[in-house]
Amino acid sequence: MIKLNINAKTFYRNGYETQNATREENLIRRRQQASRHGNQLWDAIQKHCPDRGREKKEALKLLRPSEAKHLDYMHPGAATKWLLRLEDAFYDVVENPEDAGTVTAVHAPWNTNVKECSIDVDGIRRRIWQGLRGFNYIGLIEFAVFDNVREGNGKLLAPHFQGILWNVEITKDDASRAYRTFDGGMDGTHGLWVEKLTNFFGALSYAVKLPAYGYRRIQCRDGSFAHDTCKLYLSTHYRLFEHLRHLSLPQLTVAGGEGAAVLRAAKKAAGWKPQK
Repeated sequence: MIKLNINAKTFYRNGYETQNATREENLIRRRQQASRHGNQLWDAIQKHCPDRGREKKEALKLLRPSEAKHLDYMHPGAATKWLLRLEDAFYDVVENPEDAGTVTAVHAPWNTNVKECSIDVDGIRRRIWQGLRGFNYIGLIEFAVFDNVREGNGKLLAPHFQGILWNVEITKDDASRAYRTFDGGMDGTHGLWVEKLTNFFGALSYAVKLPAYGYRRIQCRDGSFAHDTCKLYLSTHYRLFEHLRHLSLPQLTVAGGEGAAVLRAAKKAAGWKPQK
């Protein structure tokens, strides 16, 4: 497998813990996080929803445990359900995966802010397909909120792709195209990087995670910058809920090569169909 560059200056503690935990530890942590995120969303809707009547009731209804079956991105219980569907589908479809790795794609033109959330999911998906053509991969488009970084009229919201890949046999031209496709992000974050996968479920779990926390940009003593996790204000939770609740986890899942068959199998097992 062609080794891609890794940005050592960008360190996400939560991601490190997730990718190095056991399957059981990950599931326990996810359920705890889902409970906390559900409480955060409940409080955010109660405090910031401008309509005290029907609109608020409809918003709170979307948080019911029974609604997780729809696999909506903002439902606290949906991510674990989708994660387990992907895990089952992967092992049903892929035989003897080798040279597996985690893959992250970052492209600054995707950036928007929490206030506007002008996100072109189809455009992001097309660029990922273009850049990772020739790879076997599957992962999700996710959204990182930077609490202390401004983008236009609000806090930076940085869509990016996080996933896994396997059985990679690509040419130098393929690798060059992949690099050129993604512009990278702030502080020298590479557009595309891959690390060797040592914990399959942990890596998949990190790709299918809740938008339950944000990030802060921190300046180090040597003048460089690092990114660490932080809590989000209830107002930010509410804005994310309002702007992203129409998206589903299957919609945000992007795959190529053998990963396309994994995605089809997961959707079929979940009984998921696009809403008209």
